[in-house]
Amino acid sequence: MINYDKHKNNKVFCPVPWVHVALRSDGNVTPCCKWNNTDQPIYKDYTYDPFGAFNSKHTLAFREQLEKGIKSIGCNQCYVNEEVGKESLRQRIIKKVSSQTPSAKEQIFASPQIRFLELNISNFCNLKCASCDVHQSNLWEKDEIELNKLGILRPGSNINTLKKFNTKDINLDKLIENHLSTDPSFTFFSIKILGGEPSIQPEVLTLLESCSKKDKLQFQTNTNAVIFPNKLIQIFKKLNKVDISLSIDGIEDYDRYLRYPSNWKSKLENIKKYMELASMYDNINIKFHCTVSILNIFHLEYYDSFLKKLFGENIVIFYSLLQRPEYLSIAYHKKVDIQAEEYVLNYMYSKQPNKQYINNFKIFKNYIENTRDIKPLEELDLRYAGMFD
Repeated sequence: MINYDKHKNNKVFCPVPWVHVALRSDGNVTPCCKWNNTDQPIYKDYTYDPFGAFNSKHTLAFREQLEKGIKSIGCNQCYVNEEVGKESLRQRIIKKVSSQTPSAKEQIFASPQIRFLELNISNFCNLKCASCDVHQSNLWEKDEIELNKLGILRPGSNINTLKKFNTKDINLDKLIENHLSTDPSFTFFSIKILGGEPSIQPEVLTLLESCSKKDKLQFQTNTNAVIFPNKLIQIFKKLNKVDISLSIDGIEDYDRYLRYPSNWKSKLENIKKYMELASMYDNINIKFHCTVSILNIFHLEYYDSFLKKLFGENIVIFYSLLQRPEYLSIAYHKKVDIQAEEYVLNYMYSKQPNKQYINNFKIFKNYIENTRDIKPLEELDLRYAGMFD
């Protein structure tokens, strides 16, 4: 068994492969949602089989690699976040494990098992967001084909979107029982379901309804707030804890531009319902999640002030940096926050700009504005005018 206290301050070590596994919407299984090594998938022989993957020789090898302090290219997103001062998933999980009792920490590494399961059941979605791809939204399929014809290769190409994960393979009651039985301090099991859009996927409702130990289940999910899923909400009220992340990248016209074909007026009403729900039930928490790209970096100050004026200064807003597609990303450069406007302009007009990214951005921007019922954003055009000379 490893000495956790010895390893926890190592900048490479991560507890993930001892407690967690993630299923992507394309059937690929990864150690976590941040894993980003699609060229060499760690579990290539375990498509749609998160349980087999977790118990495989590949997981054992990955654990040994982390114990030795050897970096993995798949963990690069956490390394990048930490370099620019953003808290990474690796750091958050280390904090969580460190908060456990000594006996619980011992059991985590002495008896590796799935204690936190993440599922992207399918790419079934009701939006085709500008920063998304066919991995997360089936509505992107036709656009992927057309953009490929224009020479814009997207990260989601060639996905088999017809196949789905069979939720009948998951016995939540058994997972909860296995986890809680290893140490008295363990009082709940965690599951995270992402999209696609979980609120419209019938498998999510079926899976949660099948669990008889709802008071032992902590549930995390995200939603674009296009609908307010009343049946799911009734189940949420019975769970131990529910963390809902409202994926909102822009306000008013920015919302429809970035998350087409969203209707801001109806979405805002649903957001208000979610906030009211959280105020009524102590077990339900709401936060806002904004994916930062070159499409909304200049909008963030208004975004932040709008939400805080409407819902109060104490709301939680989490900003994450878009990684792919690269031509929409500023994630691989300097530290980014809501005051980053000057830096972004300097980057775009630097002496050695990435001409390919700029050209792809131009093609992509023209494509979505010409094929979707959206208003071009005047501010965006003014900020990046020089890029199109």
